[in-house]
Amino acid sequence: MGARPVVPSNDPPGRAVERRGEGTITGTSDLGYGTPGVTRTTRRREESRRRLVEAARDVIAERGIRDTPVELICERAGFTRGAFYSNFAVKEDLFLEVLLVETEIRRQRFAEALASVGDNVSPNDPRSVREALTAIVRAYVTTHSDDASWFALMSEIELQAMRQPDLRPRVIETMRIAHEDLETHVERFVARIGVTLAVPVSDVVRAVLALYNAAFKENVIHGRPLTADNTFLTEALPRLFIGLIELD
Repeated sequence: MGARPVVPSNDPPGRAVERRGEGTITGTSDLGYGTPGVTRTTRRREESRRRLVEAARDVIAERGIRDTPVELICERAGFTRGAFYSNFAVKEDLFLEVLLVETEIRRQRFAEALASVGDNVSPNDPRSVREALTAIVRAYVTTHSDDASWFALMSEIELQAMRQPDLRPRVIETMRIAHEDLETHVERFVARIGVTLAVPVSDVVRAVLALYNAAFKENVIHGRPLTADNTFLTEALPRLFIGLIELD
């Protein structure tokens, strides 16, 4: 993975050109062309990264991390190795970028779905609380279970972190951010419906996610979609959630 050789260009100074196999080539932007060249370079670089991330997501889900060569990712994205190494130092950096991008997409979806949940809840009515908890579970399912490849991707990255110790700190940090964001949503939600958690919110999130992931994995293995009307999610999980809440 040595340094990529400089490719001569006949383009005017300040112009950014991306060619298959060459990545992004940037001319000097201080010879009369100002900053537009830099802007064009940035946009092209962002587009290259986006296409590589999308391609990597699909290929990893199909083949797994260990059986996903850089060449295949580049071929799927429409590039060759030069474009890859102008954006990422090693393959694992791209995998972590995929994890970050996909996590952020689902985080935003969940926040939007949760905005109107629990507006008319009576904290002294267990049935009302259970219905609100069912709604939050459904909101999570509909925003995180859109396809089995997402679960496969998460599982692959976690397995790779187990095999590759130097990857663990970055995976742990990404998971920490995702969990803390979910904890914030749960804290706001229980405050809005007027109830109190019986255990730390971090334990609530860990317990609910463990059960959710177990149900998701089982359904994926059996080739069944995990939909929002799954009885485990609409009945069992909300009741378990209620067990972690103090009701007067």
